[in-house]
Amino acid sequence: MAYSIDDSCISCSACAKICPVKAISLNEEKDIYQIDPVICIECGACGRICPKACVHEPDGTTAVRVLRKEWKKPEISLAACISCGACERVCFAGAITMDRENRIKWGARPVLSEAKKCVDCGWCEWICPTEAIELKKG
Repeated sequence: MAYSIDDSCISCSACAKICPVKAISLNEEKDIYQIDPVICIECGACGRICPKACVHEPDGTTAVRVLRKEWKKPEISLAACISCGACERVCFAGAITMDRENRIKWGARPVLSEAKKCVDCGWCEWICPTEAIELKKG
């Protein structure tokens, strides 16, 4: 089940702009935004950014707005990292990249190279096989 937007949407476009996979588009007939459940990766960024609380979690509850400065960011333990690159591949926002010039023991090291692009989805933390990534408030 994906996130959804109710009819109280004011068409501000904040959700569409923040969606890392472009799953949100304007329903011109209703003049509200809608989320394509096939494309949605359930990152929750749309709900955290919505100024009018019209985004609903997959379980139907209303998503809570969180100020962008309070969104969590990945902290990467290079001691635990094995340079597998899974975090880079799963980062739909393009916030994590592998630094191949400043290598660590196993190879390229992951870095939060585009912190402003990070949407606090948690995919990088979830995919990491060595639990080297933890989302924390900046």
